[in-house]
Amino acid sequence: PHQRHRSFSMTTNVAADAKSLLLLLANRRTPEAAKDAALQELMSAPAEQRDRLLDEAAALITASTPGSLLASRRWPLPLPSRRAALGSYARLLDSMMAEESGGGARFTDGGDSAKKRRFIGVLLRQLRRGKGVWAIEREAAKRRRQETSMEEMLGRTPEDLETPAYDVVASGRAGWEVRAYSEFSVASTRRDRAVNASGVQLQ
Repeated sequence: PHQRHRSFSMTTNVAADAKSLLLLLANRRTPEAAKDAALQELMSAPAEQRDRLLDEAAALITASTPGSLLASRRWPLPLPSRRAALGSYARLLDSMMAEESGGGARFTDGGDSAKKRRFIGVLLRQLRRGKGVWAIEREAAKRRRQETSMEEMLGRTPEDLETPAYDVVASGRAGWEVRAYSEFSVASTRRDRAVNASGVQLQ
């Protein structure tokens, strides 16, 4: 049988609107046209109304995991559960808040509430192209497993490694630099290959 999907339209019930928007976009079976229409409805709303809805969405996401088995963990398969979907949102939002702190005015003005609104907006736009929130969380977890931390990179760097020469072309108060490097060569190795302070053991 044909599965029906509700459309989204903003009303005076902000809590209901926030929940409806989150769940509609979280569902991988929601047609892209319906997701596009929902996002257009959100973005065309006055800024104050849009912020109220996103604040309510953040509150729903934050409140989803305590005391809920379905929301408190990432399951190996997507579950047809609203709590599980909200739990995926919660873990994604927590990860973004921890890892994407930012230093510019758009990240600092308005405090955590403004940051959560921006990050939820990013998540909602990522969900518009057919994927559900479970798949987005799976991709994020996979990327985190593949990332190399600064501590690991420093630990893998051979002692007394010669670094390329460069000139600083420009710099800013925030600590950034634009550099012009002399020519240099780069060698790479597999991520799973053992590396110690003396370099890669050649065989």
